[in-house]
Amino acid sequence: MDPADFYTGIVADLYGPLKSFSQDPEPYAAFVRQAGAPALELGCGDGEPLLELRRRGLDVDGVDSSADMLVRLRRRADEQGIPVTVFHQRMEAMSLPRRYRAIYLAGPTFTLLPDDATALAALGRIRAHLAEGGTALVPLFTPAPTPAEQIGRVRTAAAPDGAELRISVVAEQRDETTRTQTTLLRYRTSFAVLRPSGRG
Repeated sequence: MDPADFYTGIVADLYGPLKSFSQDPEPYAAFVRQAGAPALELGCGDGEPLLELRRRGLDVDGVDSSADMLVRLRRRADEQGIPVTVFHQRMEAMSLPRRYRAIYLAGPTFTLLPDDATALAALGRIRAHLAEGGTALVPLFTPAPTPAEQIGRVRTAAAPDGAELRISVVAEQRDETTRTQTTLLRYRTSFAVLRPSGRG
């Protein structure tokens, strides 16, 4: 599967409840204030930290390759009364209507790109969308191998409707020649059963 197509369906449903940490918005807010607005968050997903930056009054747009994640972002924005502008595009092929003083990725999203050619194309599109004198922030991250004792271990969380959400690493392969790590994940959900209450 192309990594850009990964965050759909059940994966998008489970992303929020099962993510291991939330992005601290402060470093990105400081970056936007220093580099200037407007700003663009690449790989904005379901809205962290984009929504918090918008709540603080910063002019930040978002782009993501997952339509399902953007549905969740827009729903959260509506619930919180935060106006947002987001685009459903891949960063290596994005074509947006304006240029930005600041472009950033929050976290290790750039390393999800599958190969050097795609990464180079993404950097080209980032450069094309920078305003004169603009700045890009592209965090780089080398994933550590999943410890052997965690292979097969199930992490669980409860959804708002009471369903149980589960994720586990089934297998993992590293290729030092191509500098890639491929992790096979299993996502599962069990639906909550609603029983009528009252006297029988």
